[in-house]
Amino acid sequence: MDRTLENFNYDRLGNSIFVVGIDIGSEYSGYAFASRRDIMHDPPQIRTHLWKGSQLLRHKCPTAILFDINEKINAFGFEAENQYSEILADEEQDDYYYFKSFRNAIHQREAGNAMIKDVSGKPLKAVQVMGQTIGYLKHEAMNKIRQMLKVHADDDDFYFVLTVPATWNDQERHFMKQASYVAGIKEDKLDIVCESEAASLFMSTSPYITSGVLKSIKKGEKYMIIDIGGSFKVTCNCQTETVQDIVAPSGGGMGGKSVDLAFYIFLCEICGRQIMEYFKLEEHDDYIDLFREFETKKHSISSTRNSNVVITLPMSLIDLVRQKHRVFERAIEQSPYKETVKYSKQKLHMPPDTFRRLFEPSIRAIIKHVAEMQKNPKVEDINTFVMVGGFVECELVQDAVYSYFGKSKSILIPKEAGNAVMKGAVLFAFQPKAKTDLLLSKISKMQGDDFKDLISKGDFASYENRVYLAGACNIGKSSLASILIGDEVPTKWHSTDGLVIHFGRNGIHLEDKKMIPLGQSDTNILKKLLLGNPNVEATTTVNSESNLPTGIQNRIQENNQIETASNLPSKHAEHADTAIEKLSIAPDLTTTTENLTKKQDLQAVELKVEQHSNLQLPHVTNQTHTSIQSDVLQEIRHGKYKIRVAPSDLVDFGGQRSFDMTHQLFIQHKGTFVLMFDGRYGLHSPLKEYPQGDITAKDILVHWVDSILIYCGEGDDKMPMILFAATHSDRLLLDQITVEKRNFTSELTTLFQNHSQKKHIIFDRIFFINATNSEDPEIELLKDALVDIAFQQPTWGQRMPMAWVPLELQISEMRTKGINLVTKETIQELNLSNPDFMLNEFRLDEFLKLQHSLGKIMYFDQPTLQDFVIIQPSAMVNILRSFVTDKIFWPEDRGLRKTLEGMVNTGTVKRKQLFDLWSQPQFKEIMSSDLHREYVIQVLVHLDILVEPKRDDNQGSQNQTYLVPCLVKSKIPCEFLKFEEQKTICLAYQLTEKLIPSSLCFKLIGAAIATWPLKEANGSVCLYNESAIMHIDENNELLISIKGQRVIIYLSNQSSKHLISPDIAASIQECLTLVLQRVLLFYHECFGKSTTKLDVRNLFKIEVGVICKGELCVVPLFQAEKKKPWTCEKNKEHDTRYCLYWVFNKKIRTCEATCEGLETDALSLSPNDQHLVRLAKLISISLFDQFLIYLGMTRDEWEEIEYQYRQNGMLGMKLMALYEWKKKNETVKLQELLNALNGIERPHYLCQIVREDTNLYGIAESRLQISPPDEVLNELSRNLGNCVIQLGIELGINFSSIEESMYRFPKDMYGQIYDILKKWKQQRSPTIHRLMMALQRVDSRGLNFLRLKYK
Repeated sequence: MDRTLENFNYDRLGNSIFVVGIDIGSEYSGYAFASRRDIMHDPPQIRTHLWKGSQLLRHKCPTAILFDINEKINAFGFEAENQYSEILADEEQDDYYYFKSFRNAIHQREAGNAMIKDVSGKPLKAVQVMGQTIGYLKHEAMNKIRQMLKVHADDDDFYFVLTVPATWNDQERHFMKQASYVAGIKEDKLDIVCESEAASLFMSTSPYITSGVLKSIKKGEKYMIIDIGGSFKVTCNCQTETVQDIVAPSGGGMGGKSVDLAFYIFLCEICGRQIMEYFKLEEHDDYIDLFREFETKKHSISSTRNSNVVITLPMSLIDLVRQKHRVFERAIEQSPYKETVKYSKQKLHMPPDTFRRLFEPSIRAIIKHVAEMQKNPKVEDINTFVMVGGFVECELVQDAVYSYFGKSKSILIPKEAGNAVMKGAVLFAFQPKAKTDLLLSKISKMQGDDFKDLISKGDFASYENRVYLAGACNIGKSSLASILIGDEVPTKWHSTDGLVIHFGRNGIHLEDKKMIPLGQSDTNILKKLLLGNPNVEATTTVNSESNLPTGIQNRIQENNQIETASNLPSKHAEHADTAIEKLSIAPDLTTTTENLTKKQDLQAVELKVEQHSNLQLPHVTNQTHTSIQSDVLQEIRHGKYKIRVAPSDLVDFGGQRSFDMTHQLFIQHKGTFVLMFDGRYGLHSPLKEYPQGDITAKDILVHWVDSILIYCGEGDDKMPMILFAATHSDRLLLDQITVEKRNFTSELTTLFQNHSQKKHIIFDRIFFINATNSEDPEIELLKDALVDIAFQQPTWGQRMPMAWVPLELQISEMRTKGINLVTKETIQELNLSNPDFMLNEFRLDEFLKLQHSLGKIMYFDQPTLQDFVIIQPSAMVNILRSFVTDKIFWPEDRGLRKTLEGMVNTGTVKRKQLFDLWSQPQFKEIMSSDLHREYVIQVLVHLDILVEPKRDDNQGSQNQTYLVPCLVKSKIPCEFLKFEEQKTICLAYQLTEKLIPSSLCFKLIGAAIATWPLKEANGSVCLYNESAIMHIDENNELLISIKGQRVIIYLSNQSSKHLISPDIAASIQECLTLVLQRVLLFYHECFGKSTTKLDVRNLFKIEVGVICKGELCVVPLFQAEKKKPWTCEKNKEHDTRYCLYWVFNKKIRTCEATCEGLETDALSLSPNDQHLVRLAKLISISLFDQFLIYLGMTRDEWEEIEYQYRQNGMLGMKLMALYEWKKKNETVKLQELLNALNGIERPHYLCQIVREDTNLYGIAESRLQISPPDEVLNELSRNLGNCVIQLGIELGINFSSIEESMYRFPKDMYGQIYDILKKWKQQRSPTIHRLMMALQRVDSRGLNFLRLKYK
């Protein structure tokens, strides 16, 4: 690591003067800084900030940050710890977010996709927490430099380097980039360096200790960096021009933090765990001070110390212990340390050996890990260890490493081991950027095996771009698309049916930075590969495949300048052309695969292909390293490589609202959207193309903005971006255009300047274009803006694995041959046919998921869908056009038009009708077999475009009916929205993503319908646009509605909310929450985001409430759970009792001790027959006669009932007795039942009459939603036993009708039951599932009979 001043380089800095290195550690964080002049000192003069913690000054502060309830930062570091202690003392923690030692939490979740929870469990966006942390340290550093040097420095004078652990993957590095953007750091003012590399750089300039001898690392020498802070990381490097990893970095949690945990456990063993937990929560300030003192002792302990370690205990802890033990000494006497630890005058005296034992588990783990790594043949010859990190400053750690490895290894420890990483980060900014060889000479010189390594291990820069045109109908989107792709501009308007995807028809010149039309589709995979500067060296630090996340996560190219023949200086270009002409395939390249040294491996692959190949594979070329290299060189010889144009895709969206649902499926979380409107009519005039009559351009633009930005978190990258273009400038005078541009800009600014995702919206500039003129200057300006945005994409030049290229070539070949849909097995067989580059199963899935996220294919990684791959995404567009389309595109065939009209009017379609639509020639080409059509049906169900309703007709599969919610246009009638305050409880889901996609309502309602049947009213199902009403049972209805940011649920009981079953409410909430999670998960997957560690529950907040003066009134669930009344905006106080039914614990079968029974209002209600069944089952036969007497019946009446209904069993007798009681009284109230229950001292039995068993909600499959045939009911009647009365009541048959059946079949129990079942079958919606629910309440063996019958 010899350092010379000449090694320093200023290429990275640009015009920056100061460099700030920011190190955010798992436990402690800090920053270092230096100027260009400081770096020229020998050694470089790099400063750090001293933080004040208690009475000490430290180079780092705790990684702790405090936010207020509005998510604004309040404090950081020591100050955050102190403030949070005061907040806990004031019991105001619910109004704050406090994060401490949160870096590991970020590592354990999928970076950029989810939230992390603070110490009390409240979620906040991970990128917000990290971004604000970086921002705080950034501003502290800038202010420190300005104050210390007394200079005026602009923000552009500062350059920042962030450190990340060596074990972090590319996605986590990308997350840190996003967080730095949140912090306000510009992309060209930022670098990210691995902690181990920063430490290596620091070692090149710092004095360090190695058994008293100065040691230097020579170029090419291997060394191991052991970084021990709160946790530990180990990297094995080789010093070349840059730091190269030899093996994948590794590490663990056994660092300084585990010693803190050992000390906490030690205190628990003395004071008691409950006392320590209370102390930590209630006396947090003293807890922090205690551990700050321990931190000091931790660094001062040595192996040779003989005196006790003395730790001062806070009086608050001592008082807590004394409450239990009277004197603190007794706590020690009852602990494992009674012989060693002493207490005196508020101080704990620990023998040094006892104190040192706290370190032993951590030190042993570190030693063991390093020793195990030494067994790896690649690192066994490493003789130099470099130790850095705050915990290395502890002598015990140093001594242990010296003791175990010192005889055979040279151990280097810098004097500032704790600052090595953040100072090394500063040095990194002065390192030259790594250079790569020219691609042309590199490929031409490669031997066969070298090129094979390039493909199988290398990567290349990918230039993917997509432009979307969207907006209202008839505004010129397709005309602009024609100009951008070089087609003739149409002279007449033809509405776009759905959408059109122009693959590779638009290009971006990488050198001129100009957008150019491409005469024909350019999706040449080899050209894309060559554009990407393939490099095998770039993968030397890639982790094992287990760290490869889903989606795009390879490194982003640091420099977009790609060294090729075309950007060589002109005087070299001629030589480069000559070199191209002289290129020839080296002899090694003609070697066939049969001559490979591992011939037996190839034979095994061929055998595997033969064994698995039951398919007729598409005729595509097998890809070997020889064939690919030959094709690459051929591409170069023909000169195509010098064109330097990156093909881009263009998507033209149809403007009809019918397509809202389907458009959402093709909006990728990348690219640029041009939202267009007709400049002649402005933003506020009603558009005649929309029959609703109240749709304006403003409405369309807002809809599109919200749909596009639905899942852009605050820390997400710059993409997507949104531009605005007004059309028909040729219809206005030049002066008018200038005025209108100014007006439109002002209106758009007002409309979007406060948007939560405004950084993605360019609203202060508008393009007023003539979409019929390809020479229009405004279109040229628009194209320049699109190119500028493309170059700013974080994914522009992103490194992709070259191992994917062979399979991508084969898929591209299938696409050119018009193949739309293949089985996954076909893809697997093609993969096996490339023995040189065969992907394993994990990598193959990663490849398919990435291609899906880029919109190149469609692959749904779901159990019922993963057997097929849609090669042409446009095929799915065409399939959707078959029925999700506007009336102007309907076919001429009368039968098909009738089908489509019925879909719009009823929101339903039969399977046979879909198959009829798909029998048209344009669809038969896509779905050539019933197997393909069945797969498409399953895809449409997965996307919730088709919904399998709860109640099916008992007919063949061809007549199975599906709901199509996205085609329903009618709004819910006003009378269905008039809720009675005394009958309804409410639940609301507030999405934390800020925006709700327009198609969410379709998907959520569609999925909910698959759980409960729709209510029927006036002969039609209650399915409406953005709302639906479900039938829960005879007494309860459920309404789901989307309003603004909320998904709102209303549960109404026909009598009173007092009679709503808490079990039913809780089951509905659980079911809907799962549905919402699935829907939100679907959208995350649609955008190619990895969901491996995503906690979907953090994507929404739950509110509960009631109806107040005819309107919704809700409160956050966590507030309601405090069980305190809340006062709403209408100044009315509401009780939380019934609101909490939504989260009722169904496992509790009896009342809690605090239960006060039913409210007075509830006692005035009349019980229904099902309530009497519940009550009769609860009261024992020995108490029942007394209960009847308290109800006003006589003993003689009870004895008569016993005699008459003895054959119906005890429950039957009790039910008939209650029936007789009801007949004697004109009205019966719950109050009368309560009075009688008080008489037998069982008042809480009344609370149980609304309880339900909802276990069968989870098996409500479609096959159980048909009416059972008579033969099944007949067979069932003989498998039930003596339960006719209870069964009749549970099925909704009234007492008198049950009595009538009993009289018709006086001595025939089976006849009575069968008659009851037939009466039930005449009612509305008699499904097998509802019958199973009733049988479950009856507790008969009939439920098992039906389970077996319909398993």
